Amino acid sequence: MKSKKTTNSTKSDTGNASKSQHLIETVPVNMNFLIRNRIEQLTQWQDEYIERDQALQTRQKSLSPNSRHDRQIGAAIARQRRRLRVLKSRNPLEVTTEGLNNDQFLKLREKLFRQFAGLTKKEKLLWLNNFEFIMTPQLKKLYCKLDRIRSYRSLGQQRCLLLGGPSGMGKTTCLDAMLTRFEPEIHDEVTVVPIVKIDAPSNNKSSRTLYRRILNALGLSYTVSDSEDELCEKVIAFLDACQVELLIIDEIEHMKNHEFKRKILDLSNQTRGIPIICASCNPQSWTEGDEEIQGRWNDYFPLEQYGSAELGALLTYLEVLLPFSQPSRLDEFAVASVQGEDEPGPASFILQVTKGILRDVMILVRDACEYAITHDLANLNIPILRMAWKNIQETPNNRDFSANKFWEDER
Repeated sequence: MKSKKTTNSTKSDTGNASKSQHLIETVPVNMNFLIRNRIEQLTQWQDEYIERDQALQTRQKSLSPNSRHDRQIGAAIARQRRRLRVLKSRNPLEVTTEGLNNDQFLKLREKLFRQFAGLTKKEKLLWLNNFEFIMTPQLKKLYCKLDRIRSYRSLGQQRCLLLGGPSGMGKTTCLDAMLTRFEPEIHDEVTVVPIVKIDAPSNNKSSRTLYRRILNALGLSYTVSDSEDELCEKVIAFLDACQVELLIIDEIEHMKNHEFKRKILDLSNQTRGIPIICASCNPQSWTEGDEEIQGRWNDYFPLEQYGSAELGALLTYLEVLLPFSQPSRLDEFAVASVQGEDEPGPASFILQVTKGILRDVMILVRDACEYAITHDLANLNIPILRMAWKNIQETPNNRDFSANKFWEDER
């Protein structure tokens, strides 16, 4: 069986083969940060995203639905298109207030306010692409954890990990961001695939689907006549040949059959120490009933839902990134009214409606920003946030950020 690419991925410009390369590269927001430079990067990344997505669409249209091989290619293209959105903010912004006193933080905010005031409406809308993926302190800890796990393999050790947390806390997004940074490298004899990510099959009738998805993620094809053992042998052989450094299985809770759980353990035993990251809302339930699996996956990293203190810190970070010339005070849980009594502030409202789920917080803030920008407002406030959340509730499954549409129309 030959190594055959199922998509038109090209060599990454970040040097995927380098073992010293970090899983993610962030851009710190500090007193030296220049918004104009970031806008230039966002413009380039937006153009690259549109170009690559259109190329994949064209390739998809050329495939025959009656060809089994073409259907395999189409599945790989569909997954790649779904992950491309992360490219819009390829190197996510990282804001931290550590080491800054209140006066220094206010100076940073004022400096960024002045820079935001010089942006056009189109540039402010483009700036919202940053909210596709913000490096929060919690996600930063996760990446440091994954970097350590990856480094253990070079020492001949294997560390597997359970990654959990409520839906919407950023598990899939941060894992997809790693894949876009470590894209496959096509060589004459083999395709190097540093990171492989699949979704666990929900069909527990056969483990063939598991092996087929791994082969497909490696850029390889398979035949319908391949037996389960043949597929397993191919997976083990090509995980080694393609120099895989991390194997990620998302939605691991789908695998409920004990026999299929052991297939993952078997892969762990036969793949020369490749770390296997198993992610889902409650990945620990996948290990129940098998002491050997529990012993192998005995390390657990939870992405926890934000409480009031954690959400307040996150909103303090986001406040700095809002593309306005006036403060929105997102992190305030209570504000004084004209009658002198405290009323719920933006942070209280955001916590109430999002329940501390990162995805919902980011969608709410982004949609509110989009409205304020298009209506030439100087900041966000409670009425804008309420209106934005109402629109999110009314159209939760059929939303397309007009910021992106506006930008594409302008191109």
